Amino acid sequence: MDYALILLDDPRPKVRRITLNRPDQRNPLSNALRTELFDALEAADRDEGVAVIVIRGAGSSFCAGYDLKTNVAEGQRQRRQQRLHPKPRDQPSSHRDRPS
Repeated sequence: MDYALILLDDPRPKVRRITLNRPDQRNPLSNALRTELFDALEAADRDEGVAVIVIRGAGSSFCAGYDLKTNVAEGQRQRRQQRLHPKPRDQPSSHRDRPS
């Protein structure tokens, strides 16, 4: 998986370093960043060459908290897409369609 919001490196043998890379926003967690972080953690866990995982933040802050602004905007985009392209709903069958 290519990452847009985190950086990965192996600064020493058996050490994987994951850097939250949104320093301009003080590295807030968003759904997209969490997805990348979980993927990187799971990959490191499966890698027998990794014994230590270090998580850090780029810039002056580790993490400013949760990024509500980004997730609200993403939720609005998803709702807009659902309104423009609604999924067909399963139609409940009527009692007349059931065998006697």
